Amino acid sequence: MARVPTSTIIHGFALLHAATAIACRMAGIGDELMLTTLTVILTTFLCIRYGQSVEFSSIVLIIANILGYALGTGIAALVRLAMDHPLASPAIATFLTTELMGWGLVVFMNRFAVRKQVDRTGLSWLMAAVAVILGIRIVMSLFSSSLFGEGSFLEAVSAYMGNPIMLLSLTGLTILFMEHAKRVNAEGTRRITVLGMGTFVLAISALSALIVELTSGSGNPFSWERFLELSSVALIAEALIYSIIYMVEYAIDARRNADREKDRADLAKFQYLNLKQQLNPHFLFNSLNILDALVLDGKPDEASTYIHKLSGIYRYMLKNEDAATVPLHDEMTYVGMYTDLLKVRFQDGFSVEADIRDEDLGRHVVPCSVQLLIENATKHNSIQPGAPLCVRISSDGEYVTVSNNLNPRLTPSQSTGMGLSYIKRQYGGRSGKEVAIHKTGTTYTVKLPLL
Repeated sequence: MARVPTSTIIHGFALLHAATAIACRMAGIGDELMLTTLTVILTTFLCIRYGQSVEFSSIVLIIANILGYALGTGIAALVRLAMDHPLASPAIATFLTTELMGWGLVVFMNRFAVRKQVDRTGLSWLMAAVAVILGIRIVMSLFSSSLFGEGSFLEAVSAYMGNPIMLLSLTGLTILFMEHAKRVNAEGTRRITVLGMGTFVLAISALSALIVELTSGSGNPFSWERFLELSSVALIAEALIYSIIYMVEYAIDARRNADREKDRADLAKFQYLNLKQQLNPHFLFNSLNILDALVLDGKPDEASTYIHKLSGIYRYMLKNEDAATVPLHDEMTYVGMYTDLLKVRFQDGFSVEADIRDEDLGRHVVPCSVQLLIENATKHNSIQPGAPLCVRISSDGEYVTVSNNLNPRLTPSQSTGMGLSYIKRQYGGRSGKEVAIHKTGTTYTVKLPLL
């Protein structure tokens, strides 16, 4: 079955909204709940289509309906200025509102779509969001009934919005509650439930309404009717504030989790690359040939030393495969064993000079990072006694510098650059300093920040 285009869904719901507005007015009944239900269905449709999680969809439902009400009120006023018809005006207004909301949601979903498996907790959030939306719409419909005096809703909004300290306090308390909820949920032993969240929203709304009523300075005695009006406005404001803060934190957490997963993937790739470099057939072939030559030449002590250093290399790699950083002392010990094996292979065509300050040996580096730079030097340069490859390693309290002279191969080696790219990201994220690379016509230098 072909997938229905998004444009068809939005246009269809816009026409359905318009038809509902006309039908309700012809029947002499209010259209608030009907239109709200249709908006909830449209928003849910789009959230599912663009892969939003249930929790995020719940927040989108609340914000879309609150902002949609404000947008619809403004559009209706503009339409009435151009055409004040009892049926056509509301139909055109609700049609335009639905179109703008629908395409606005599409833009938003394309930017913030995050997939997540649906669970019972998520479904409870969705049901709570629908309950909040319908509750708000019922409260709004009461503003036009005889329960409230004419213009009381606007007066309540004006009294509430005229108290910026209260709005800032609501925002601050909401942030504190959400941070507390995150800590509680992270403990794993208990969670802030939807009921707990709802209780907080109702309590803080009622408290803020009471404060606004008592500090309004109107001189009128306390009125439960006035308190109910202010509480309704406070509930709408708090629902919007809570939803916006939740959405912002959700987006930040999603970005942070994506970066964390990317770092894990990069680490796995780097570990695989590092093991592949050491375990590739060429390395093993060369190592076995060297051991064979040492045995045939009657040099059992040198062969034994070679084997111990080879095993030491693998021991270091296995020990630190999950480590984020290692002491520079350990890395240099590992580098020493690695370069000793290369010297046996290349003889006078390869040399390493190390000048590491004693006070820097306790600092940290990314594991295998210095070794990888030496590996790259041997990979991309020709090595022969007549034109030896010289690697120099030094430290200055801020960086470890690895440099080598350039003896380009006649046939350049293929390289993905993944190892060096991973190192640059790791150092940038941990030290705030970038890995510095400087290449001249005769030398290639890399500076790794000390951690």
